[in-house]
Amino acid sequence: MRPIVLAGLALATATLLAGCSGSSSSDGRSLVSGGAAKAAPARAADAAGERANPAGGGAAKAPDVADAQSKIVKADISVSVQHADEVAARADQAGVIARRYGGDVYAEQRSGGAHAAATVTIKVRPADTTAALDDLAGLGKELDRHMSTEDVTQQVADVDSRVRSAQLAIDQLNALYSRASKVSDMIVIDNELAQRQSDLEALLAQQRALAHQTALATIDLSLSTAAATPAAAHHARTGFLGGLQRGWDAFTSAAGGLATGFGAALPFLVVLALLGAGGVYGYRRTRHPAPPQPAAE
Repeated sequence: MRPIVLAGLALATATLLAGCSGSSSSDGRSLVSGGAAKAAPARAADAAGERANPAGGGAAKAPDVADAQSKIVKADISVSVQHADEVAARADQAGVIARRYGGDVYAEQRSGGAHAAATVTIKVRPADTTAALDDLAGLGKELDRHMSTEDVTQQVADVDSRVRSAQLAIDQLNALYSRASKVSDMIVIDNELAQRQSDLEALLAQQRALAHQTALATIDLSLSTAAATPAAAHHARTGFLGGLQRGWDAFTSAAGGLATGFGAALPFLVVLALLGAGGVYGYRRTRHPAPPQPAAE
């Protein structure tokens, strides 16, 4: 039984390696059956020959690639809203736009106040990305937008092929395990199965991630409050009234500056005045000492 086990392990490993390199998987004729031990290597050679030359001649056939391309589409757009109290309503409308194109809101962050802002991440059908961006631009004044597309068709095909090969290798090992009669053979096959199951789970995780990224396009929307419009300058007056107004403005500006300077210097002036008064008092006492008192009789 051990030659069959070893041959089966070799077949499972060869099948998995063939899948990792992107070649087509075996059609199942290399699966170990209940025949004699010498038949397993022959079947493996036949299967390898069919993979190398499926039509009886010529080079090996490359795996079929799906006609539809797999792409990861990402975009971002910045929109300015006139009033701060409108930001929340515009963020809610972004969710309506996402659902209109087969998607939904996946992340959101808002801040209030005079400079309210919001960041909304939505997902839509990839074919509707441009239409969704145009609708989002209508929420206010568009500031900028960017869109990128990454073609992952080959990566998706490679992962799919590796998943199929890993599943076939596990099926082969399960068949060997059911026919094993020795404990040592069962332990070897069980360890190999555990490793193959771990590899398959990692590949399935990659497959799900790629499917999720290619199924919907990601759009990041940034909403911000428009800067306040400066007030229009007053029409400059001319003549006597214009001169009087400009003179009054200059006077009030100068008076304000003087008042500000005096207020800043006042604490220092008070301290200097106190020090000066103390100095004058001390000087007078030393210059004019008190007259001596007459001696008592």
